[in-house]
Amino acid sequence: MTKSLLFVGKSQKQGYGLEQLSKDEDLFVKMNVAQQGYKVREMIANGDVDFRESLAKEGIGLPYLVNDESFEVRLAVAEQGYGLDLLSKDSDSDIRLIAAQNGAGLEKFS
Repeated sequence: MTKSLLFVGKSQKQGYGLEQLSKDEDLFVKMNVAQQGYKVREMIANGDVDFRESLAKEGIGLPYLVNDESFEVRLAVAEQGYGLDLLSKDSDSDIRLIAAQNGAGLEKFS
């Protein structure tokens, strides 16, 4: 992460703002911008599956990603331990398993 912060900091000193960097095509650059908390929701809405999954794995934007259309993104959210009550009702059994392993959704069995 230190390398990431240095990259964004150096870019800003060279005259590039987070606005421009948030629109960059490079996953590494966009991840660094998201780690700064800049326009995360907008970048999620415009991002591809790999970017959204990377965000979830870093614990960034989880409230927006918990209902993502992509199985991979929701799985990464579940692995972060976020939204497990909701994800315990997911259509995918792997996601439900992670939620159950963390104690979510077990009330129907008691």
